Amino acid sequence: MKSVILSLLFILTHAAQADVKSHAALYPQITRFDMLRNGERVGDYWVEFKEEDAKLTVNIGMQLSIKVFGLFNYNYSYSAIERWVEDELYSLDVRLNKNGDQQQRSWVSEKYHELNTADEIHREIFNSNLLPTHHWYSKILSQKRVFNTIKAKEVEIEPMLDEQFLLNVSGEKLLVNAYRLGGDLENTQSWYDTQGVWRGMRFKAKDGSKVEVIWQGAERMESSS
Repeated sequence: MKSVILSLLFILTHAAQADVKSHAALYPQITRFDMLRNGERVGDYWVEFKEEDAKLTVNIGMQLSIKVFGLFNYNYSYSAIERWVEDELYSLDVRLNKNGDQQQRSWVSEKYHELNTADEIHREIFNSNLLPTHHWYSKILSQKRVFNTIKAKEVEIEPMLDEQFLLNVSGEKLLVNAYRLGGDLENTQSWYDTQGVWRGMRFKAKDGSKVEVIWQGAERMESSS
């Protein structure tokens, strides 16, 4: 019961934040994460914020290299650009490179697509009320449906507090709330500190391995629940 109450309080508090720019201001301009597979470092993840007048641009990147059967490397890279205006996500670009197999998709909200600007007319239309699954915006915890950017489709989630633990960040111990996203993302656990800053995540890969994305240089400590 205590975990349920804490979960609801956290979700309600951070869902009520003023706007996306206020939340972005909680992060360093370039926020870096380490990627681990079964405890071994395999790559990097980063989020970069650029603000200009009423606009916010968020660049997300991921790059990893995994040794398969000890014989060859599997290389994977991901990049995305979110463009926000006055708390509305108006466009989204995603690029994937799966060991040489490249894919690219671009979306724009219906409102901006109707402007028929040269840059937007070629994009697919998407529901701008859906948050992308980039985790940095803690408002995702108050959502029931989100946009899975890797699978390029809308999915259902049911976020619920799974556990709490301490994270050592440059000598400072931070309390982290770990939320299981549930629904179509049942195998994903996303981590937020008490300010709503995303500190990392853990998920199970298709091959059964455990993948973690953790704030660069941070170390997970004992569970507090």
